[in-house]
Amino acid sequence: MKQQELIEAFISGETTGTAKSLSIDGKQLIHYNTVIAERTGEKIVLNYTRYSLATGKVQKMITDTVDPSKLVYVSSVPSDTRSSLVDYLPQTDFAIEQEPESYLMRIAHEKFGVGYVTSIEAGSMTCIFGHQEKTLMYPMVIDSGIVKIVEDRR
Repeated sequence: MKQQELIEAFISGETTGTAKSLSIDGKQLIHYNTVIAERTGEKIVLNYTRYSLATGKVQKMITDTVDPSKLVYVSSVPSDTRSSLVDYLPQTDFAIEQEPESYLMRIAHEKFGVGYVTSIEAGSMTCIFGHQEKTLMYPMVIDSGIVKIVEDRR
């Protein structure tokens, strides 16, 4: 299999495969020992850190193949990184929003962006913003305007 074919297979949802120095491991596309792309929801997070000419060619093949509206770029990822590329998204990048299976409210926080309230107990509410869980004071953050309710499912 050629690298371009492997990239197309990765985009299509394949979870295994190898072509020269490129391989698929679950939801990650790995070049040598570094995650170059990761499927998450409807998006593909692309590690656009420059390592070598060979890696640059692979990154170019990915950008030429993937619909630009589905790409989210990260950079400054250390070589040999195998952890999730989502960890390298800037705190203010909410391009990847994963709705939990159940939630009480969808909210907009002035600093953390769009999130979901999953529980409310004794003066606090547990919220999910992207891949981070936060506990906020309830109802103070709503009353003060720090959080706005977008959708209330209670």
